[in-house]
Amino acid sequence: MKKIVRLFTKGAKSIIAWILLLLLLIFAAITVAEYVKLPSFIPSWSRIFEALGLSPEAPQIIEADKFEIHIIDVGKADSILIRCEGEDMLIDAGEKETAGKVINYLSSVGVKRLKYVMASHPHNDHIGGMSKVLKRFDTDEIIMGDYPVELTPTSNNYEKLLDTIEDKNIPVKKGEAGVTFELGSAKAEILFPYEGYINDELNNYSLVTRFEYGERSFLMMGDCEEEAEDAMLDMNVLKPCDFLKVGHHGSNSSTKKRFLSAIKPEYAAISVGQYDIYGHPDDKVLGRLDDFNVKYYRTDYSGTIVIRSDGSTITVDTEK
Repeated sequence: MKKIVRLFTKGAKSIIAWILLLLLLIFAAITVAEYVKLPSFIPSWSRIFEALGLSPEAPQIIEADKFEIHIIDVGKADSILIRCEGEDMLIDAGEKETAGKVINYLSSVGVKRLKYVMASHPHNDHIGGMSKVLKRFDTDEIIMGDYPVELTPTSNNYEKLLDTIEDKNIPVKKGEAGVTFELGSAKAEILFPYEGYINDELNNYSLVTRFEYGERSFLMMGDCEEEAEDAMLDMNVLKPCDFLKVGHHGSNSSTKKRFLSAIKPEYAAISVGQYDIYGHPDDKVLGRLDDFNVKYYRTDYSGTIVIRSDGSTITVDTEK
């Protein structure tokens, strides 16, 4: 009888060990799915939160009575909420897999309606989740660039975005250099690309937008690379700014020394995933930011990053 009990106990411990190992593997897979595209039957934490009606933690919920930039942590992608005096704007919406995280975050900070949604450029890590966001939030206008036929995407995500815009009858504004708009009392201008610009990389057609609020200015670079930076420098459209959203997730193809010399930012943020397979952000980019004494933040270390300004001062809060 004792032998049977011992065998049963040993077997039970073995089963418990296997169960714990299985749970650990499931937990790891769900965590990896937040940043790497895995088969659809493996959910990410964002999809689980969305299914349960829960919202991810936001750094701090306050009324947007001044100017705010929220660099939402969407892994190796981009999604940026800009708020000013009760009006909200979204630049990019991350990948399809993190659309739930973007939607829940916007809801958690009190967004009810979006005055503008801007697609910096139509790569999946920028517009993959945009269709779902537009379905969830009423939007007054969407701002999109114009691309050469050979670079225009044919991805399912891009087609779904176009279908949603049509289904919801959302007005579309062509994004190009010289276009201006206002968000609250903040003034914004698209600096790039200019009409007639030609390049063979879709990243270099990213809409570059400068926001000004009071005495402070903020520059959003999309995924622009060195060629686009040089084109803007040659056109003399870049001025010093206080904050830079670093281009192309900190790739060494962007944020060159000549560019930084022209804009001289005090703060910068990099939207990047943990253990990025492309090696973003590149150490050379971080070194250049250090050389120019830029205080930079990165979403893989800090989570969601919130920049606030009253038009005179700037403060930065992080999730982690």
